[in-house]
Amino acid sequence: MKLAMLVNPFTERNLALAAQAGVEEVVLPYPGPGLEPLRAARRKVEAAGMRLTVLERKIPHRRLVHRLPGWEKELAGFQALLRDMADAGLQVACYNWMPAEDWQRTTCSSPERGGSLATAFDLAKDRPQRHRC
Repeated sequence: MKLAMLVNPFTERNLALAAQAGVEEVVLPYPGPGLEPLRAARRKVEAAGMRLTVLERKIPHRRLVHRLPGWEKELAGFQALLRDMADAGLQVACYNWMPAEDWQRTTCSSPERGGSLATAFDLAKDRPQRHRC
């Protein structure tokens, strides 16, 4: 088993902190289209002594999920992203097909074991709100 971590914001300081904590593999937030942003990120991660293996978050897919005009272009972009990831040595694309841009929550303070707090979603509540927890 290897310790991996989403480094966000993706800065040299946060990469150094991740390495100090024993992280071996880095999860990169989507840096935008094209091969060069992936290669540049890989160089930064390797300079910090870790491997870049996973890409996730904010991969454009709204039109594709809802089959809105332009969905074919987003599909082609996703296919190109997978090819670019392979060329840059990334092994995992972590994506979601949720209808909104990111996770939906109705609270950021749901009690859990040991007195900890967690995010939660309750469909019975009115409308979910964008929580920045």
